[in-house]
Order: sequence, then C-alpha cells, then structure tokens
Amino acid sequence: MTLSSIHLTKAKTIAAFIAMMAVFCAMRAADIPADPPPDLSISGALYSDEGFKTYAARNRALFGNWTWTHEDGYDAWLTKSPLSIYTFTRVFKKFGVSLTSLRSVSIVYAMLTLLIFFFFVNSIYGAVPALTGTFLMGFNFFNVMFSRLGFYEVHLTFYLMTILACIVFGLRSTSPARRVMFCALALLALAASWYIKRNVLIILIALIPVLSVYAARALRQSMPVQRRTFTALVTIGVIFYLVLAHSETCHNSFITMINTYVNGVNLRTVIPFKSFDPVYLVAARALYLEFIFLQPLVFFLSFTYGLYTLYLFLNKKDVYDLDVILSGWFVFGFLLLTIMK
Repeated sequence: MTLSSIHLTKAKTIAAFIAMMAVFCAMRAADIPADPPPDLSISGALYSDEGFKTYAARNRALFGNWTWTHEDGYDAWLTKSPLSIYTFTRVFKKFGVSLTSLRSVSIVYAMLTLLIFFFFVNSIYGAVPALTGTFLMGFNFFNVMFSRLGFYEVHLTFYLMTILACIVFGLRSTSPARRVMFCALALLALAASWYIKRNVLIILIALIPVLSVYAARALRQSMPVQRRTFTALVTIGVIFYLVLAHSETCHNSFITMINTYVNGVNLRTVIPFKSFDPVYLVAARALYLEFIFLQPLVFFLSFTYGLYTLYLFLNKKDVYDLDVILSGWFVFGFLLLTIMK
C-alpha cells in the first residue's frame, strides 16, 4: 500500500488542510518579534540582515526618502531587490516600522507557498500524499523558523514554488493554450524572483540538463539521443568549471568578459557566478556547507533519491515529472553551490 492508494473524501481533505494551515499560521505568528534560535544558522545574518535589507524601506516610510541624508551612500538593496523593498515600504507605511510588520510579510508568503505546494502536489499524487507533504513541510523546524524572519528568501520561495508548479502543469498539459498560459505565469514568477534575488539564475542553470531531455522528447528524439544530450551538457559544464577554476588566464579572461556592458547593463550584475574553487578545495569544503551539517540525514537521503530519480528518468522508467524537476534542481543546484566561491 502507498500513500497515493489511500482515499480520503473531499470534505475530510478540506477539513484536514484548513486545520493544518491554521496551526502552521499560529506557529509562525506566535511571539513574532522574538529572536531566532541561535542554532538556526552559523551566519550572523540572523541578527543583521533584517535591518540592513530593510533600511531603505524604513527611511522611505519614516522620512519620505530612501536615504535620510544626502551623504548616505548605502544602497540598502534598493536596486538589487526592489520588489521586496517596495513591499516592505508599503507595509511600513500602513502598519508602522516594527519587527512585527516586517515579519508578517514573510508569514503571508510562507502560507501562500504551502497553499500552492498542497494544491499542485494534490493534483499529481492525490490528497493523502499532498497532506503528508504539506504536514512535513509546514512543521519542519527550519521552514518554520525562517518563515518567522523578514528575509528575502522567504519571498523568493513562494515565486520558486510557483515556477515549479507551472513547469510541472505545463509538462502534464496536452492543451497548447494551457501550456502557453503556464509558461507565461512561470516567466512572471521568474521576473518577480529576479527582482528579489538575482542569483535565482543559478536554479535555471541547474535545470538545464533535465529540461534539455524534455525538449528532446518534445522533438520526438530517440532515447539514446536524449541521454547523449544530457551527458553532453553535463560534460560541457564540467569542462567549463575545470578550465575556469584551474587556469588563471581563462579565469581573468572570463572576469574581463563579464565586466563588459551590454545596452548599459554590466554583465557582472546578471551572471550569478564570478569564480570557482579548485577541485581540492571543493572536495574539502562541500561537507561544510551549512545545510548539510545542520540536516545531514535529510541531505544525504535527498541527494541519493535525486540521483536515483535521474537514473530512472534517463532510462525512460515510469517517474513523475515533479520528481525529475526537483531532483535536477537539487542535485545540480547543490553541485553549483559547492564549486562557487
């Protein structure tokens, strides 16, 4: 018996979902101005970023200007993350400048993320897996605690979940009109993500190998061609990394290239990576990435399952699109984060 084979009536599903969402909201809203737990992260950002990255919004709400003096040259993420800054500004003007109003934005985004997660997982796997997944995600310690903080990443997660849902729905749809609609929604969510954190492009790069196989299938290419396409892209990525990480000449040429301007835009502000660690540092540093040693069991189980899913996918076994997209996102995204300085 699997979770998908267990049947729940619509009324029970709705009641269970509403009850869980009420509990999740209460967990995130309780004593919202409290400091985060010290073991949530090793980074000092827990105690600084909420101030640094809302400084411009606070000035605008209190003084009518993004800076409180002409001598203040601090950008405060106004040009890097304008969507979040303008959101905070409106909230501060309406409800006042406080940790409560700041973090309430994160709670709204977190609840919307859980809502989208439930509905699109329910449409693929059924009610019981959707409720189980939402329960695990909603009660996850790190998810709960970060949802209580005024970080841009909480906003970003909502739009990434929207992109993921649109990609999966688009792949499953047989209607050209619906595919265009989901593609448009995904692009809108991607644009919103870009105006929150530009390094969202790392995720798109991580998805290229998997999406290339879907493209080959759409063109009715044979299974060997699909595997060769996937292998070729991964190989090109590995060679690109090895050359830039170990050849000073190539690295300097790359830095010169991305420092150029195209239509008034510096490519350095668009490209999400600037340099890479050499192999000997990557091998030593990989296990010290924060999300690994804070959640080692979750990471190793997820990474193993991701590799297994990609193996099934490349051998055209029966596997859900959602599993494939998440596996490509997780496996190649982790590898990119590992090699980047």
